[in-house]
Amino acid sequence: MTRLFYRHTNREPIAFTGKHRAKSKVRELHGNVNLALIVDQKDARIKILEAELLHYREMVDSMVYQRTELLVRRIDILEHSNSRLGENYHKIHQMYLDLMVKTQLYEAEMHLRLLENEMNPQNETNAI
Repeated sequence: MTRLFYRHTNREPIAFTGKHRAKSKVRELHGNVNLALIVDQKDARIKILEAELLHYREMVDSMVYQRTELLVRRIDILEHSNSRLGENYHKIHQMYLDLMVKTQLYEAEMHLRLLENEMNPQNETNAI
């Protein structure tokens, strides 16, 4: 940023670039600093910083919105997956119980046949 500073003696402008350099040059040339120039420079610096802060605030708000949307989508996917897993768990659990009942029934039938064969040895010879 280039600013024009005026000498008190003959009012010809002196151009300086940079914020801190301009202040120090004005002090070196005049000894006493023109307060209006420093206040104007501080106001400009404050406006620039406010604009930067507004820009960063908008960027952060945008990033928060995007991340929130992403998290909401992920939560929806996880909840859907969780409900599907719950349904599948109940189906698999029921299949397991059915298989256990069938296995126990088969074992009971086999045990009953063994008992019947022990009680009636004739049926075993006839079956062969």
